Amino acid sequence: GISLGKMSELLCARAAVVFGLDDRGTLKKDAIADLVIIDPEQNFSVCPEKFYSKAHYSPFSGLQLTGRVVCTIVNGVPLYEAGKLLETDNQTLKGAELFNAETGVNTPPA
Repeated sequence: GISLGKMSELLCARAAVVFGLDDRGTLKKDAIADLVIIDPEQNFSVCPEKFYSKAHYSPFSGLQLTGRVVCTIVNGVPLYEAGKLLETDNQTLKGAELFNAETGVNTPPA
């Protein structure tokens, strides 16, 4: 019930504003390339045991949903594609390293 444009605005642009990430949240020249590419037609079952995160639970566990993430790019580096985490060098910053919620420190990429 929500357009992709509105979803992008809320989840990307507005989230960047809320967290004070001036160089993120939009596709524009000199912005940092953080992208999530989805296939809006692909169906999948939510399986928290397969999450690539510390949280292995979801209120949506077992539900059939439409619109699957097929690729995630952080700082211009692909980190997830076709259901697998990709190998990266140790210099690649990931989300938890970019913003430490405990200290409130926003670490810019090197």
